[in-house]
Amino acid sequence: MDDVLRQEVATVTSAEHKGVNVDLDLASGSRVKGPVEEFRQVVINVFENAVHAVDPAGRVRIATRTHTGRVRITVEDDGDGIPAAELERVFDPFYTTRDPGEGMGLGLALSKRTLEDMGGTIQMRSREGRGTMVTIEVPTSDSQEVARSA
Repeated sequence: MDDVLRQEVATVTSAEHKGVNVDLDLASGSRVKGPVEEFRQVVINVFENAVHAVDPAGRVRIATRTHTGRVRITVEDDGDGIPAAELERVFDPFYTTRDPGEGMGLGLALSKRTLEDMGGTIQMRSREGRGTMVTIEVPTSDSQEVARSA
């Protein structure tokens, strides 16, 4: 898992978002069971949203930890945050806060479904003016809680 995160963060950061400070604290050392390419897309969706939310010299922090058969990934940004009324809708299909043509509003909805199919969860907390934190949890490949692999 940590290797997938490291690869995708490097690809996205070098290709599209130069100048954003990315702090990696990857210490899960775990594997998760599930479709690798779909999981990569989840990582890309969440990370790109965080990078898009910050100023050009903003900061995004990604951390991983393993606890009781689950891996927790947190992605935090120091952007403007999301208003409470919008936060309730971020996982709805076709909902987006971006300008027309910049996104279809499917990334987080599809990410949530992918993670649920893997036996995982995704949650978002945000405070206006204080940034946003996304928390993803998925079972490790040796966990009894692992859902079927898609």
